[in-house]
Amino acid sequence: MKPGNTVVRQEIEEFDDGRQTKRCFDAEDRLMRIETYDESGALKAAIDYVYNADNVNVVRIVRDAAGNELRRIELDVAGQELGTDSAGPVRWASMDGSEEGLAEKGQEKLGD
Repeated sequence: MKPGNTVVRQEIEEFDDGRQTKRCFDAEDRLMRIETYDESGALKAAIDYVYNADNVNVVRIVRDAAGNELRRIELDVAGQELGTDSAGPVRWASMDGSEEGLAEKGQEKLGD
């Protein structure tokens, strides 16, 4: 996460098989990061959210467990991905491992 963006609140979603999704929010209650953990508690992947001066999410950075950048998604103020041929909201395979949220672009395979 960007220095100076302090997490003040977290939401943890636990799944029946032991996996978890953690959502981290800043003092302005903006989503700053989503982390997914496997059933043993090991980090699988994360998405960092970056906001502009108007508090609009303009960048999402998908990272693997080691923190390596897998994909940088740049968005306009309407939430449309920049630099692609297809229009529409940015979506990827749901980080909880379900098939919800799949779309025609922006799909990442996050872990096993």
